[in-house]
Amino acid sequence: MRSKLRLQSVLAESQAVFLRHPLLSLCLFGFFAYGLTLSFASLTYFDDYFFLLDWAEFNNDLANVIHAFREDAFHKQQGGSYYRPLLTISWIFDAQISGTDLWMYRVTNLALHLAAISLLFRLLVVSGHTAPRSLVLAALFAVHPALTQAVAWIPGRNDSLLALFLLGSFLMLIRYVRSTRPLDLAAHLLLLLAAFLAKESAVLFPPIALMYILLNGKQRPWLRTVVIIAGWLLAFSVWWSLRMSAAIAAPPIESFPSIGQIVNILVAYFGKVVWPFSLSVKPVAADLSLMPGVVGIVAFFFLARMSSSVHWKGILLGWVWFIVLLVPTFSWHPANPYPMKFYEHRLYVPLVGLLLAVASLEPPRWLLREGMKPLLVTVVLFVFLVGTISHSLTFRNGLSFWENAARTSPNDETNRNRISMMQFPATLAAKLPPDPQRWSDRSALTNLERDLSNQLKETRSADLLQSLAVISFGLGYLQTSEERFLEAKELDPSSPEISYNLGVLYYRAGLLQKAEKEWNATLAKNNRHAEAMSNLCYLFYKQKRYLEAIERCEQAQRLGGQVSRELISELRSLVGRDL
Repeated sequence: MRSKLRLQSVLAESQAVFLRHPLLSLCLFGFFAYGLTLSFASLTYFDDYFFLLDWAEFNNDLANVIHAFREDAFHKQQGGSYYRPLLTISWIFDAQISGTDLWMYRVTNLALHLAAISLLFRLLVVSGHTAPRSLVLAALFAVHPALTQAVAWIPGRNDSLLALFLLGSFLMLIRYVRSTRPLDLAAHLLLLLAAFLAKESAVLFPPIALMYILLNGKQRPWLRTVVIIAGWLLAFSVWWSLRMSAAIAAPPIESFPSIGQIVNILVAYFGKVVWPFSLSVKPVAADLSLMPGVVGIVAFFFLARMSSSVHWKGILLGWVWFIVLLVPTFSWHPANPYPMKFYEHRLYVPLVGLLLAVASLEPPRWLLREGMKPLLVTVVLFVFLVGTISHSLTFRNGLSFWENAARTSPNDETNRNRISMMQFPATLAAKLPPDPQRWSDRSALTNLERDLSNQLKETRSADLLQSLAVISFGLGYLQTSEERFLEAKELDPSSPEISYNLGVLYYRAGLLQKAEKEWNATLAKNNRHAEAMSNLCYLFYKQKRYLEAIERCEQAQRLGGQVSRELISELRSLVGRDL
C-alpha cells in the first residue's frame, strides 16, 4: 500500500514539474525519442540519395533558392507532379552548413519535429482543453512510433514542414476569429501559403478551417468569414500561379483507389495509430492489417458513448481533419509500374486531427480507478518511446531500411533483388532451379533457404553461409545477408568471391565506401577479377572520380569484362575536359 502511494506521489510530482515547463518537457520527450538519429551518418538509399547526393551541386548554390520555385521537388522542369519548393529550399539551407554531411539534415528534421510538438500543445490549449490533457496528447505525438519515418528518414520532413505551417496558420486563424486583428489574418494567410508550398495536400485545409469557424462561431460573423474565404482564394491563386509557371502537371485523379479501398486504407492507418507496432517503411495494400483499426474505431466510439462529457463538435472536426488530409495521399501516378505505397510519415498531420478528437472525450470515472491515469499515461509513453527509438534504427542505413521493407512488405516485389548480380558459390549453384526465371520467385528462395539452414545446423561451412547470404540478398534481407557474408568471410578470409558479393550488397544498400573497399579486397585476392574491376569503374563514375573510373574501365576491358562503350566515350570526354 505504501509503495503504491509512493508511486502515485512520484507521478503527481513529475506531472507538476512537466506542467511548470510544458514546452521544455515536450522538447525533451522529442529529443529522447529521436536524439539517436543525429548520429546516423548513412542514407537509406531510398529517395534521400537523390535529394542530397545526386543534386548536391544544386543544393550547394544558395542562388537556387529562387530556382526552387521553377520546378518540382524531383527537379523536373516540365511535367512534374510534386510542387514543393519549400522542401527544396530546406535542402539548400542545410547544404550551406554541412554540404553532403548528414548531421545538419538530421538536426533540421529533429528541430521541425520539436517545433510541431510545441505548436500542437499550444493548439490544444487554445482549443479549450486543460493543460495536463494537452501536455499528455502532445507528448504522445512527440514519441508516437508511427511518426518515426517523418523524423528519422530525412525526406520525411516533407510532412513535419507541412505540420509546422498548418498548425501555425490554424493558430493565427483562431486568433483572428477571436480578435479580428488584420495582422492575425495576414499571418494566417502567409502561413497557409507556405503550407501550400510545402506539400500540395494543404490546399484541402481551408474547408477544415471553414468547418471550425462554422462550428465555433457563436454569432455567425458572415462578413468576417467572407473576408477569410477571399484570403484563402488569394493564397490559392498565388500558389496555383507559381505551380503553373513551373509547368507542374495536375494530380493523376484517374489512379485514385475505389471507395471500398479508401475505407480499408483509412482503417489500416488508424490501426497504426492505436497499435503502432510491426511498422513498415514501404507498406503496400496487400500487407496492411485491418484488425487493429477495426478494434480501435470500435473502442473510440464506445468511449465516446460512455463518456460523461463529450464535445461532439471537436470529435467531428478531428475526424474530418484526419480523413481529409490523409485520403489525398492515396493517389498514385497511372504510369508508375510499382505498387501503391502507404507510407507512415503521411500520418504526421492527420494524427493532429485524431488527437483533437480524443481531447474532446471525457472517459467515465469507472473506467480507471483513482490514481491510475498517471500510471497508464506513463506506461504508454514509455512503451511508445521505446518503440520509436527501436523503429528509428531502421533508418540508420540502407541495410536496415531494406531489410525492414522486405520483411514487412513481402508482397512488394520491388524490395527483392536479382541474385544474378552476385557470383554463386558451388552449393547454391547446384541447388538453384534450372530456369533463371524462378530465381526471383519468393517461395522458391524461401524453401531453398530453409533447406540450406537445416544443412548449416549439421555442417558450418563458408560455402553454405555464402549461399544463404546470396538467398537473403535475393529476398531483400540485406542486413541478414551482410551478417551471413561476414560470418562466411571469417571462415574463408581469402575468398575473392565473398568480398565481391559483399561489395554488391553494400552497393545495393548505398554504402559506397564499403562497396569500394570490398571490391578492392577482391582485386587484392584476384587481380584478374573483371567483374570487380567493372563495378569499380561504375562506382567511380557515380562519384565523379572520372580519371580513376576510366582506368578501371580500360583494365576491365583488357580482362574481358563487360563495360559500356558509351560510358568509356563519355569518361574520355570528361577526363579530357577536366585536364
